[in-house]
Amino acid sequence: MVEREAEAKKARQLKKKQAYKPDPEASFSWSANTSTRGRR
Repeated sequence: MVEREAEAKKARQLKKKQAYKPDPEASFSWSANTSTRGRR
């Protein structure tokens, strides 16, 4: 059980890293594609 929890923790950290890595690029391209006021 402890091992499984550790593995889940690792997977979660990896997911966070993968989710964060492309974030700056995505947000930048989104802001470049939209006007300064945004989509509202």
